[in-house]
Amino acid sequence: MKKSIAMLLLCSLMAALILSGCAGAEERNLQAGEQALAREDYAAAASAFEKAGGTPDALRLLHYAMAFQALEAEDYAGARSGFQGLGDFRDSALMIPYTGAREQEARARASQAAGDADAAAEACLAAVAGYGELTFFRDCDQRSEACRELLYSGAVEWMDGGRYAEAASAFAALGDWRDCAGLRKYCEAAELETQGSFPAAAALFAEVPEVRDASARAEAALQQAYRDAEELLQQKEYEAAAAAFAALGDYRDAASQAETATVSLVRTRLQAGSYAEALEKLSQLQDPASVFPAAEPAEAENLNAYLHSFLNTWMTVHSGIMTAFFANMQLEPYLEPGGELDTRVRAELVDDGSALNYGFQYLNTDVRELLRPDEGFTAARVRASASWYSATEGPVEVQPVLWVLLDSRQGNPVVAAVLEEAKQG
Repeated sequence: MKKSIAMLLLCSLMAALILSGCAGAEERNLQAGEQALAREDYAAAASAFEKAGGTPDALRLLHYAMAFQALEAEDYAGARSGFQGLGDFRDSALMIPYTGAREQEARARASQAAGDADAAAEACLAAVAGYGELTFFRDCDQRSEACRELLYSGAVEWMDGGRYAEAASAFAALGDWRDCAGLRKYCEAAELETQGSFPAAAALFAEVPEVRDASARAEAALQQAYRDAEELLQQKEYEAAAAAFAALGDYRDAASQAETATVSLVRTRLQAGSYAEALEKLSQLQDPASVFPAAEPAEAENLNAYLHSFLNTWMTVHSGIMTAFFANMQLEPYLEPGGELDTRVRAELVDDGSALNYGFQYLNTDVRELLRPDEGFTAARVRASASWYSATEGPVEVQPVLWVLLDSRQGNPVVAAVLEEAKQG
């Protein structure tokens, strides 16, 4: 009996020692695993937790360490799945978006290495946004800054390689970080330059004179734009030349060159019969009379100078000139083409000696050619009064009848001829 009791006590003691040893080994493995986690040695942590036995805590820690292993191996799907399976265990819930940000960062680096600027910029921004939602968590702040550095260095590389549109997009994405705002404008200007939009490029370069060689490139762009405008003028592309010089603003003599081009444009439009467009362009001139030869100063008091002045102004402001120049005005309805008066007017217009054609006589040959009527015209009659002072005859009252040729296709007045009915005042 005593032997049986002694044996039983011995077995109990041995079992206790065995259990105590097992518990100690589990605890040691758990501690070893935690230490490995702390130094981010996830393979050693997983091994230690696996040796710690199959308790719930050990299993969760094992899966936790394995999820980190997957993350370090860039198995982002496996890492995400592992953390999701752990629910709210430790920081597993935060590790899910962290894993997403890490994945975007890896994608950004791969895209940049492959030269895919758009994909690199997109992934960098996604990573920065992901890390931004986890401020102060793990190494998010450092990684976010590293992503900006990555995108910035890529943008500089693209800029230096002439990929201005992509570089501008990357700098724009970085906002006002460092000197990105100025570099963005520089790249946008350079891109405009490559497209041949030199005035716009010069204007943008001028906004960031402190960035690289922006000042020199602004001047070079203006010079090229001026040369291009000169070439258009030489090729008689007057409308394009006028617009090109006008875009240069106050650079050199661009304003006067734009005026010169517009004068030539008006003349070509008159010759082509595009009177509505000629009137529109005339309104843009500083000196509309420059379209026609100027009257000699000595002629300022004769009828020819009067008609010349009237014609220039008429062409500038259309029918409104009648109200401005004459106290009374009556405009009869437009004549129907083929009517009696219309037929007579046409006949007289081809007769250089006719009274109606007198209005052309003071103009030189070039101007007459500009205003030559054709079958597209009809006529209307304007009765008006005007007076001027004659040094030799004193005040003269004139009641002329002004024959106004009209373009029946558009209703635009083209030229006036005068039938004198003057009397001494």
